[in-house]
Amino acid sequence: MAPGGYLGLCSCSHAADLSAFRNASARGIGRGGRRGQILHTGFAGPDHPVLPQLAEGGYLKSLFFRLDG
Repeated sequence: MAPGGYLGLCSCSHAADLSAFRNASARGIGRGGRRGQILHTGFAGPDHPVLPQLAEGGYLKSLFFRLDG
């Protein structure tokens, strides 16, 4: 990907919360010799509500990066 390119990563696993997903994504970008800036963090739309008593319902998440170098 050219410098300044955009990378979108999505997860549909409840096994990795947002923090773990963000850290794993940043590690992967770094291991690829790149640096990334998070531009947007996304979640499921309003048609997919998350119930407070069922944390596993928050499994859909996405991160959008702009990559440097």
